[in-house]
Amino acid sequence: MNAKAKVLIPNILTLSRLILTPIIIILGLLKKYKISLILVIIACITDLFDGKLARKWNTVTKTGAKLDALCDKIFAIGLIACLINKFKIFIPLLILESIIGLFNLFAYYKTNSNDSLMIGKIKTNFLFITISLGFSTLFTKFFTKLIPGFSIMTINIQILTFISYIINFYDNMKNKKLEEAIIKDKDTTRVKIYEPLLEKKEPKEFSSDTKVLKSIKDVFLDED
Repeated sequence: MNAKAKVLIPNILTLSRLILTPIIIILGLLKKYKISLILVIIACITDLFDGKLARKWNTVTKTGAKLDALCDKIFAIGLIACLINKFKIFIPLLILESIIGLFNLFAYYKTNSNDSLMIGKIKTNFLFITISLGFSTLFTKFFTKLIPGFSIMTINIQILTFISYIINFYDNMKNKKLEEAIIKDKDTTRVKIYEPLLEKKEPKEFSSDTKVLKSIKDVFLDED
């Protein structure tokens, strides 16, 4: 198998999940839950193999990873939308997950960073457990009473996740501005660092900015 195919196949598997999502939503709204479940299983299989194949063939790319994360988010939203006719309590789940997804896209656009927070992973696990319980009611009513409880827990975790993403976004923006300032004022920074070195002594006091600049002194020394 040539190198091009090894790159394309994992991405095609990822995109197939994106293509299946609107079909799953439509089938859910039409209450064709068993047919939608078959497509959900197929989509989950593609999710299982796209990353494994990319790692096996050593064709993992940043674009592929971003595409996979985007498709996973859309797929999760699609699964919730598929079940809202059956479980009205899924409506706030759908709204919150959509808000989180849109905010993540905005944060990535502004910071070019796609941090994976632990609270986000916990939220995803609770979300898929709740969705799985929803689909399990197609075959048994045994887990039906668990759905409201898991839904409420997931909603609370979604809210905490959103707050955490907002805090993380502002931290990333602050760091980005600091990095831009350091790059922009690189020559000035060299003067501030070398002045005390030329005097063969360290300055007695540092401003908050100078403390940051002092921490990268070795970097500039290595460049020279």
